[in-house]
Amino acid sequence: MKTIGWTLVVAGIGLVFWAWVTPTSVHTDMDYVPGLGLQEARDTLNLGLLQTQMMLLECGLAAIIAGTIATCFGELKDAMLRAGSAKDPPPIEYEPKANAG
Repeated sequence: MKTIGWTLVVAGIGLVFWAWVTPTSVHTDMDYVPGLGLQEARDTLNLGLLQTQMMLLECGLAAIIAGTIATCFGELKDAMLRAGSAKDPPPIEYEPKANAG
């Protein structure tokens, strides 16, 4: 449980970093705008790229939160096993029942 938790935390940090460095603008080479004359080239924010950045950030944060919770439950289980207050459940044994009829 702790390994899964730490893996999720590391993956979440990677996603957050990826969202942080994702470019959200595209370069436009528009020299002439009718009514305004010549304009210099600008970078325009792309809504699709902004949405991708937002989703990467949200998924990364969700992975960090889920990984932290999983790590905490793994630590809690280990502490309970060391204290003797919890035991691993016995394996489930399946015995087919004979038909009554």
